[in-house]
Amino acid sequence: MTDLPALESLLVDAASRRRRRRRAKRGVLLVAVAALVAALLPMVTRDVPNDEREVPAATPTPIPNYGVFDRPATAADEMSVRSPKTETRLIATQGKLRAYLERLRNGQYCLLTTVGKQAQTRGCAELSDRPLGLIGNGLLIFAVPDSIREVTIGDKRYPIQTNGLIANVPAGPVTVRWPGGKFDYPGNAITQPTDLYAVFKRPEQPEDRLDGLPGARRLLARDRVSVFLAPRKGEVCLIVKTVDAGREDTRAGCRPGIVHSPLVVAAPHLPQHVIAAVFPDGTTPNWATATGNFVFIPNGEEVTQLSYTDPTGRTRTDRFPKGAAAFVLGGDAVDLHEP
Repeated sequence: MTDLPALESLLVDAASRRRRRRRAKRGVLLVAVAALVAALLPMVTRDVPNDEREVPAATPTPIPNYGVFDRPATAADEMSVRSPKTETRLIATQGKLRAYLERLRNGQYCLLTTVGKQAQTRGCAELSDRPLGLIGNGLLIFAVPDSIREVTIGDKRYPIQTNGLIANVPAGPVTVRWPGGKFDYPGNAITQPTDLYAVFKRPEQPEDRLDGLPGARRLLARDRVSVFLAPRKGEVCLIVKTVDAGREDTRAGCRPGIVHSPLVVAAPHLPQHVIAAVFPDGTTPNWATATGNFVFIPNGEEVTQLSYTDPTGRTRTDRFPKGAAAFVLGGDAVDLHEP
């Protein structure tokens, strides 16, 4: 654990559908202009001498860029937690908190935060003309392309100098603005992981009880499988208990902090491994048989991914490890028998 709270991952990047719409409209306009030029060309060639013809130059669309990668890397840019196949640059600091921008070989960029040598959060997106951001628990962290020189939080302006920003945000709702876009932050009403799950707001029932984990809530009981969500040492844990040939097995995944992505746990079972996923309030699973914010997949071998809509309205997809019958996504695998 660190002395700073974990941040919720809310990516603020350009929607591909919006870009496609812009390209589609531009294509229609170019076709129309080309047809008009073709129709006028005979008249133009008759009336205008060759040396007086003018061809209007096309105005190129600026390509988004992070200029911080134009300078050589320094010792301050190195991260112990990054892949050796990527480039990183330090873009902002606040106390012990460091924000880095990572450039991947597939064209994506990732915003990472660390305290000391421990990674805190990571969010990735394609290069766009909008910020890539992490926000939560009173802090906003942005990786900002060169085209944006200023970000406004509420009524306070922040100039951008090194493609990065770490700023405090107020406890109440606030609007974060930049040229051409904005993000409405709901505030810090959520103070602990259990606040994100409506299931903890209902009264406890006898079937919710789980040894060693007071406050647990049972989400499912069927076909020799039981699934629980429980608070544990400042974290929230998803527990999957199975029974095969009279033998019990327990798999659990836990995570701290205010995180809006799903917590997923897969457990071995017969005839196929099972997958359980719980989604925080505000994050919606795109799954036909979802029960509220909970998804149970009994045929784990036949499913490769899980799609959902995050609080910003962006559709995301978590892909499951190939050939794995037991795994945890969105948290850490935990042995509940350890103190």
